[in-house]
Amino acid sequence: MQSQDIRQLLATAIAHHQAGRIDQAEPLYRRILAAMPQQVDALHLSGVIASQKGDYEAAVSLIGRALAVNANVPHFHNNIGAAYRPLKQLDKAVAHFRKAIALKPDYAEAHQNLGAALHDLQRMDEAVAAFNQAVVLKPDYAKAHYGLGLVRQTQKRWDEALDHYGRALAYNAGYIDALNNTGVILKEQGKLKDAAARHERALALKPDHAHTHYNLGLVREEEGRLDEALSSYAQAQTFAPDEADAHWNEALIRLLRGEYERGWRQYEWRHKRSRPAPPRDGMKRWQGEDLRGRAILLQAEQGYGDTIQFVRYAAILKARGAKVAVACQAGLPSLIQTATGVDEVIDWDAPCAADFYIPLLSLPGALATTTETIPGAVPYLRAAPERLAAWRGKFAAPGRNIGLVWRGNPGNSINHKKSIPLDALAPLLATPGVNWSIIQADATADEIAQLSAHGTVEARGPALTDWAETAALISALDLVISVDTGVAHLAGALGARVWVPLSFIPDWRWLLDRPDSPWYPTARLYRQPSFGDWPAVIGRLRADLAALAGTS
Repeated sequence: MQSQDIRQLLATAIAHHQAGRIDQAEPLYRRILAAMPQQVDALHLSGVIASQKGDYEAAVSLIGRALAVNANVPHFHNNIGAAYRPLKQLDKAVAHFRKAIALKPDYAEAHQNLGAALHDLQRMDEAVAAFNQAVVLKPDYAKAHYGLGLVRQTQKRWDEALDHYGRALAYNAGYIDALNNTGVILKEQGKLKDAAARHERALALKPDHAHTHYNLGLVREEEGRLDEALSSYAQAQTFAPDEADAHWNEALIRLLRGEYERGWRQYEWRHKRSRPAPPRDGMKRWQGEDLRGRAILLQAEQGYGDTIQFVRYAAILKARGAKVAVACQAGLPSLIQTATGVDEVIDWDAPCAADFYIPLLSLPGALATTTETIPGAVPYLRAAPERLAAWRGKFAAPGRNIGLVWRGNPGNSINHKKSIPLDALAPLLATPGVNWSIIQADATADEIAQLSAHGTVEARGPALTDWAETAALISALDLVISVDTGVAHLAGALGARVWVPLSFIPDWRWLLDRPDSPWYPTARLYRQPSFGDWPAVIGRLRADLAALAGTS
């Protein structure tokens, strides 16, 4: 093929490519490369098409060959960096974006791509600098404003994020991701109607945008519009069948409503969202086989409360003739060893010779648990007698001894919704005839001082060396008042009296519209009547506590 023919063929291929006809452009680039394997533009643009098709490894190979011919073309560096990014080879992506900028300092797209890669690397200050430079070079660059919004959203600087998303939408009214993320932030700010409106606007532009359907479902769920939330999750599953979050959140609503058959089945999608427990390679997962004379390992997963709640199933397996081992988190072994039906306790990821294993939270589904067949007998955990006696010896003052936990794990993304603001506790703490034991392990000195201004308070956290110690303290108390935490589950598992303040839409295990729990017969539930209404909950708690203390 003559050089003039190659130039004409290249021009035709580029025209098709620029018009979006990549299926017509691609074979022309291949013809050129068959005749001239080092033709740099055909190599580069073939790599661009590979990226457009999602074949990033091919893109890196092709554009890399172009760079071997000419390493001083900024677009080559920018586009190979863009291919390295979805391959998670972020350091290489950053290096190529920086090279593109060194060759062409006013290259706004390379600055934007650099910011995106730095955001992926969690190098937020550098990401902001890169996005800002892109905006300086190109003030109406919607993608760079979106990048700045994404960084500020990651940093939970909501107002700045909303400002940048607003600018992105001003320059590109159809920017679906900016609309969607704006809705996410408004939901975090409690502006549920505004959040839903943003998601609905995005879906009007792109009805098959699975992630927006999912986020709209989250808003509807928080509003208590559970049927609509399920509809949104179903839509998300339709357009992205393998995305786990929509299946997982459907499971949470099904379980919350007591629709256990489908709920347990969908709950298995948790394993595709993350790896919640160590893999047990080479060990057969239990599928209901006969357990007589066999050993089974129950693998703990997720949080402490989950392990405490579901270790109850060990007794059922023991009754079927199994030797039952439990692999659990640090701090729990001494407690879990007391569980009915447990023969052996090992560390979370320790090796174990067993015939079968099963993740602990898969047991309710495997055993076809319904609300009527929940194994609710308590206690199935017990405090060590010597530890219990030691705690009972500490309570000499007259009055009721009440334990208190007002917040959960700060690392939990929804912790702020199920935790009670410290100021709201004042009326409860002022109840006469009560001695408060603060079980909140991470309570600060300032918080204890603030609580002490309203009642008789002892900080017990420093003495709680493990969960077995906490069990002994709880067993020595007259009552525990705890938000939805491991302490609430522990009190219930011990058969201790426990009152649980719950958010408007609580975690699934507390079900809906009932003051009791089939999981914990000694629990009494205090539900928010509307989103965020802790004062109403505190008022009911105080009235019942005054009656218990004999001061009403």
